[in-house]
Amino acid sequence: MSRKCLLWIFFLLGALCQNTQANPKNEITMLVVPRDAKTIQIAQDISRRYPVLIVSYQQTPEQVKLYAWNGDGWVDIPVEDYTNGVFFANRPHHTIIVEAENTPAEDLLVPDGTWCDSGNRLLSTEPHVLIHLLGRYFDFPFRIWRQFSMRHNEPFEKINPAFINTYWWHHYGEDIFAKRSLRDPEADMDKWLYLDITPPPPIEPVVVEEEPEPVPPAEIPAVKPVDLSANSPTKALAEAESSAKKDAAPETPDGVEDAEPAAEEVPTIEETAKEIIKEPIPEIAVDPFSATEIPAAEIVLPPAK
Repeated sequence: MSRKCLLWIFFLLGALCQNTQANPKNEITMLVVPRDAKTIQIAQDISRRYPVLIVSYQQTPEQVKLYAWNGDGWVDIPVEDYTNGVFFANRPHHTIIVEAENTPAEDLLVPDGTWCDSGNRLLSTEPHVLIHLLGRYFDFPFRIWRQFSMRHNEPFEKINPAFINTYWWHHYGEDIFAKRSLRDPEADMDKWLYLDITPPPPIEPVVVEEEPEPVPPAEIPAVKPVDLSANSPTKALAEAESSAKKDAAPETPDGVEDAEPAAEEVPTIEETAKEIIKEPIPEIAVDPFSATEIPAAEIVLPPAK
C-alpha cells in the first residue's frame, strides 16, 4: 500500500474519532470563578465553545460581590437572587466553583438543589490545572486541546497529561510522541471535588377529599283531611262527645240564685298571636326612590368653650 493511501486512511480515521468524541454538553454549566483575569479568560474561551454561564465573585471582609457575564459585559447580581436562582433565564444543570488553593469560596456560592442538579469544586486557579480539569469535564477533542495549548502558551502534555482524545497519529513525527508513555491519568484529580448539593424534597401528592353525596330531603307525610260529612264516623263521634259534656254539667235548682259567674277565660298568647295573624295587614305604599322616608342625619357639634 502506498504512502499516499496510508495518509488518507489516517486522515479519515482522525476525522471519524473527532466527530464521535467531540460531544459538547448540551446542558448549561455554570462556571463560578474568582475575579482573576487569567481565570476569567479561560472561562470565556470555554463559553465560546460550550453552553456556559459565567459568574464571577469577589470576596471582601464585609460581603461577597457577584457579577454575571451576559456576552457583552458584566452585570451585578444581588446575593439573594443568586441563592434563590432567579438571575438567569435558563437554569444550569451543573455548577463548577473555581477557587484559589488558599482562598476557599463562601458556602453561599454552593447552589441550591431546587435549581441545580449537581456540581464540582475545582481547587486551583493555575492555568494548566484549570484547563486540564475543565477539559476533562467538557471532554475536549484533540483540536481544542491543541488550541488551548497554543493560545495560553501551555505545553500540551501539561494541560492534558492523560492525553485524552489524543492518538499517535496526532503527534507522529513530533517530539511529544515519545512523551505518551509518561501520561498520567490521575494528575490533578485531587483538586477535583464534588459539591454536596441536596436535591429538592419530593412533591407530595395532594389528596382531594370527595364531597359527600347530598342527602335527599325527608318526605313529609300528607295530612289526611278530616271527613265531617253527615254519614262520617268522625262527625258522629264528635256529636256523642258534645252530648256527654252536656249531661255531665250540674243543673241549677229553681229559686236559687246562680253562683258567682265563672271567671272570664283569658286567651293565651298563642291564641292571641293566631288572631293577629288572621287580621289582614294593610298595604303601605313605599316609594323606593323617595328620600323623605329616611330622615336627614343630624350633626351635633360640641358646645363652644
